[in-house]
Amino acid sequence: MKAIEDLGYSKEECRIINLVRIHQQVLFESDIFEADGQKLDSSYLSKRPRGEKWSTVLFPSTKVQPNHFTLWQSALQQLAPGGRRPRRLGKMTHESHKIWPWRLLDNHGALVRQMGDNVDVYKLCNTNGRRSRNKLYELDETIEDAQIQGRICSVTLDDRSRAKISSITNPPPSVDDPSNFLDVLKEWGHTWIWHDLQISNGSGKGVNLRLQGTDEWIYSAIQNGTLIAVSDGSYIREWHPELCSAAMIMECQQSKNRIVVPMAEHCLQANAYRGELIGLMAIHLLLLSFNRVRPDLTGSVHIYSDCLGALHKVEHLPPRRIPSRCRHSDVLKTIMLNCSDLTFKRLFSHVKAHQEDSEEWSKLERESQLNCGCDLAAKDQLLGIDLSDIPRQKQFPLEAAALFVGGHKVTTDSGPVIRYEAQMKEARAVFHERKVLMGEAFDEVAWKDVHRTLHSVPKMFQIFACKQVFDVSATFDNLKKRNKENNPSALCPSCGICKEKGAHILLCPEEGRVEALGKLSHRLAVNMVELGTDRDLVFLMLQYIRCRGTMSMEDICRERSLPEAFLPFARSQDTIGWRRFLEGMVSKRLPDLARDLDAEGDIPNIAKWMESLITNLLEVTHGMWIYRNVVVHDELEGVYAVQGRERLQRAIEEQQELGDEGLGEEDKWLLEVNLADLDSTSGEREAYWVLAVEMARKKFEIRQRDRVTASSAIDTNEEG
Repeated sequence: MKAIEDLGYSKEECRIINLVRIHQQVLFESDIFEADGQKLDSSYLSKRPRGEKWSTVLFPSTKVQPNHFTLWQSALQQLAPGGRRPRRLGKMTHESHKIWPWRLLDNHGALVRQMGDNVDVYKLCNTNGRRSRNKLYELDETIEDAQIQGRICSVTLDDRSRAKISSITNPPPSVDDPSNFLDVLKEWGHTWIWHDLQISNGSGKGVNLRLQGTDEWIYSAIQNGTLIAVSDGSYIREWHPELCSAAMIMECQQSKNRIVVPMAEHCLQANAYRGELIGLMAIHLLLLSFNRVRPDLTGSVHIYSDCLGALHKVEHLPPRRIPSRCRHSDVLKTIMLNCSDLTFKRLFSHVKAHQEDSEEWSKLERESQLNCGCDLAAKDQLLGIDLSDIPRQKQFPLEAAALFVGGHKVTTDSGPVIRYEAQMKEARAVFHERKVLMGEAFDEVAWKDVHRTLHSVPKMFQIFACKQVFDVSATFDNLKKRNKENNPSALCPSCGICKEKGAHILLCPEEGRVEALGKLSHRLAVNMVELGTDRDLVFLMLQYIRCRGTMSMEDICRERSLPEAFLPFARSQDTIGWRRFLEGMVSKRLPDLARDLDAEGDIPNIAKWMESLITNLLEVTHGMWIYRNVVVHDELEGVYAVQGRERLQRAIEEQQELGDEGLGEEDKWLLEVNLADLDSTSGEREAYWVLAVEMARKKFEIRQRDRVTASSAIDTNEEG
């Protein structure tokens, strides 16, 4: 309960209180108060007896320790100091999940108590002038198989089991019975799914259509077993990877009256199977609405689908719980929780799909014809969506609870979705702290496409991209900071002007690097043209890369008189920046622009197209690093090779200046070895020569020292 959260308890204390709340079968703050909405119901201060139900809602079992109730009681007493709420709750407006077993029958002067299927009747005792609010009632009789009505009471029992009314209130106002199934659909809310509903004897669409006559034909068809319901789903990944649709048709085989409902949904987990399930769910919700109008309706409905998996799943749903990792559990839970107790039978059958491709229409069974109609209606619904204004995902009718993360409903295992959103929030803070991207720029990036792309490339390439973005690669500037002895300078090895940092790898003005960037960007342009990209869009990206950050994308659009449709993307990409563009951080406005420019359908899958573009951009950056590493590490021309040859040349000259001094007669031939020009060789042979000469001099030095030592020893012995 939010009221308890607001009391300031710690996270662990809230966890304990929540365990007790579940055990006590409490959902709302009003549950812990008596009928008057002000007095604290003392029964909630004690542990609910095993097997006793205080709610119509099915709660999970919990293990509650005795000390947990001390914390629970403290929380309730803070909500109701002295046992009373500071402000009385309002009147009851809806039926509550809380079970109120006591009712007062004013007309009979009796107090009744519901005990399972039986009712205990309490009669008024001889009060002897006792005030009405202190009247006592004694058990008079028990009536079997009865239900109670009357004013809702909270009651206390004395030591003689006599009942006294503690507080009383009027029950919520009764709701008028619906006149037709459309009233039921309106009452449930979330009517988006019925937006295009049509019925044979009605004019207009949706839940507000006008019935011309009654809907009696529906109930007659169910009673006679002549109502069939057919559904089909549709999914076209090339059209949009996050859209699926469904359509269902109900028809009376005798009167030929029918109900048609096409619908489409925007969902991250969209696929053809989900479309099939949504169609079956729509059938069941309509059947439930019929049952609400006629609670005693009997008969049967025959349900057809061309998806055996979806049909079997719905027909054999578990009675209470959908497994936590089950895909599309939101659809299955809606059917399981609401449509498992229909008063008429449901028969399930499979129908082959697309039979019109091989058989004449007139030769098809009626259910097959209706399935073909559903397939066409579902596709029309999907292709009729304006992709520039896709509606947000919404709850289904009667969906008890839904978890939305980042504006999208979690329809299966919530772990990956929640982790992604949590990591996005953490990344936004890190990028801001490290000055990689500020908040506004971060929000402009198509992160889902970047995330999907990075998970499709090798692990080492992911590490390279991360090191480049956060500027932790082995640039000379970073190596200088780490005090690497063989990197005395932090300057760029190519231009020798600027410090070599991650950004400079892409921006170095040295002629070779500029030429390399041009060739790499040309290869990117060729690849994107092969993928069906609009030529103007390719030109814009190519020019933007080759300007090397000296010109904004918006200025390029205006200078080259590109269409106005390019400007939102250009401004967004300018906010992100040129360097980040080459690091794969493209604008979230690019997919819509590419889709709008693709009039001939050359790009079958925008998501795959975005992956290709981001990969190509990262390959441009990787290519610039390859060029830099060749400059630094090439065995002949690399910076390290040149530095090594310079050190080697100095060592050779030092040895040559020393001449044969310090060399034995047997080693003087080393000075006669012809050494090659170091500019045309790796220097490996020359390095061995220097090492050999140094070792020869060392050997001669040791030999001379040993001779001196031996001579001294001989002189000492002779003197002795």
